[in-house]
Amino acid sequence: MFPTKADVHGIKRQEVLREAAASFNFKGYHATSLTEIATSLGVTKAALYHYFPNKNSLLAACFEQAMDVAFASLERGRKEGKNGRDRLVLTISGYVSQLIDELNCCVVLMEEQALVIKRNARFVRFGIPPGLLSRRRWCRGAD
Repeated sequence: MFPTKADVHGIKRQEVLREAAASFNFKGYHATSLTEIATSLGVTKAALYHYFPNKNSLLAACFEQAMDVAFASLERGRKEGKNGRDRLVLTISGYVSQLIDELNCCVVLMEEQALVIKRNARFVRFGIPPGLLSRRRWCRGAD
């Protein structure tokens, strides 16, 4: 059976995420432009807007995917681990395995103010208070 229009859209969106994540991880969020991402994918910058309204929403989608992978790995460790050590090993190995399998689709978010404040509220559903996404907070230590 042939892929549906929605399937093709999802596949292309995932490719945009992979390329953006690789660029964000390599050059940093602020040093990466949508034009560079589009060029490396062989499409126009306008084509990217079909999948994401702006660069910040692209970063947020990468971060959200990383959190989904992390929590899925955590849940697997919780369900399948016999003791604390097993749970930890299953969680970490599952997370690293997914990062490798997903071809770097997850973003290591280390830049101050990369995710704008109004977008941070989305991550409260993951149990992450918006202030926790600040690099400054991590550098001085969690309260």
